[in-house]
Amino acid sequence: MRLGRSRRRAVSARVGHVAVLFMLGLAPQPSPVRILAESIPGTVPPEFAADLLIRAADSMAAAKEPGDWRADLYEQAFQLARSAPVRLPRYLWPAVKLDALSLQVRAFNGLLDLRRDRALELAGTIEVRIPALTCRDAMAANAAAGAFDVARHSYDLLERQVLSVHSSMQLAAAFEAILAADLSPSQSRTLLTALTVTMWSLNDDDVSFSEALGPTWAAVKHAVASSDERSFADFMLDAFRSYLVLHLSGERCAVRSLGIAGPSAENDILSDVDETLLSHDRLRLSPKERTASRRIVSANATSSRDAAFSGDDTGLWKSRISRSLIQQVEALRAHKQSGRPIDDTRPPGWAEQLSHVYARMSTWTRSDEPSVDDYLRERAILLETMVDVIPSGPDRLRALGDLVVFLKSDGRQVYSANVWASRLRAVIDTCRNSPVEWDWLLRALLDSGDPVMRLYAQLEQLPGA
Repeated sequence: MRLGRSRRRAVSARVGHVAVLFMLGLAPQPSPVRILAESIPGTVPPEFAADLLIRAADSMAAAKEPGDWRADLYEQAFQLARSAPVRLPRYLWPAVKLDALSLQVRAFNGLLDLRRDRALELAGTIEVRIPALTCRDAMAANAAAGAFDVARHSYDLLERQVLSVHSSMQLAAAFEAILAADLSPSQSRTLLTALTVTMWSLNDDDVSFSEALGPTWAAVKHAVASSDERSFADFMLDAFRSYLVLHLSGERCAVRSLGIAGPSAENDILSDVDETLLSHDRLRLSPKERTASRRIVSANATSSRDAAFSGDDTGLWKSRISRSLIQQVEALRAHKQSGRPIDDTRPPGWAEQLSHVYARMSTWTRSDEPSVDDYLRERAILLETMVDVIPSGPDRLRALGDLVVFLKSDGRQVYSANVWASRLRAVIDTCRNSPVEWDWLLRALLDSGDPVMRLYAQLEQLPGA
């Protein structure tokens, strides 16, 4: 009897063990996008982690997952963005913006339709403090636009942002957000009045004023035209006129920073302002009001960390070997030749020219240039140009490989996260239309040993990507 009971217990245990294994086999396995998302936090710096999580949540693969799971990704990205070392967008041109504000705006936009109340709650924690600029500073991106785009979804958020305006870079976005928001007439008038009072005495730096002048005037003109009360329209025009005089007659930069509209564009704007003032029985700006009390002479200072990929080659190619190299690489741009295959635009001797370029680059060292920074910036431009001018085939794969290696090593050393990520994304986009290059590049990124490169490649491999 005891033996029978023992056997029954053993059989029962085996059946239970088999049942557990069977159930484990049937249990749904995590999807590739879930596995990827779980591997991101803690693996890479927070600004990259936030960007990758947002991209994962935006993907077609994530669209098949429950909304709460996607919402958690967006919220996690929003929180990670707080630790991004750069607080505000600095330049207009990088395609990938990894500053805290840009990342938080993207995370908010993703979360809004999934958890509106939570999205608005998080938006209430966004702080925008735009620093004053000097005549040495390069053009800054309009950091205010993203914050006001978020704020327009709630009167309380919009009021908070309007009352915090302290820079010319915020004025245009503030006016347009108020005009675009779904507000009652009394709410709109209250916010426009508060913003106009701020503008009346706002006297910040010339770089911010000059960069924002065109958009600010367009927004003020829009607000004036939208007003159904002449006295209120005149009130906004008077405030804008006061704002102009404070800046135009104050200290101004003798040489404008990179990207800021020059005197000709400014004169066109001020001429339009004068016409509008006259149409509202206001005085035109006098020559004295438009004349700076002092012009500040200062060398323009564009960040060398970002200049290599911004199109700013000023100060480069000083050595004979670097000038020779860029000329040789540009000479590789091919033209159609009669008698050659229709898809082969390389002229006779092209392969030999390419060999000469590689031979020359192998003897070029950092000591040939005035500084290591110059050498690295020039090398980045040369490598990107070679990818651009070399047709598909083994030679182009070699050029792509050289660029990937550079981005992994020296590119990390010399460029900001925004620029580095932008160039990596540009390389990825360059290869999308060629199955051979696409497979090669993804494998190169996966095998690079760089965790950010690997994760961006894994993101591209998601189903439906």
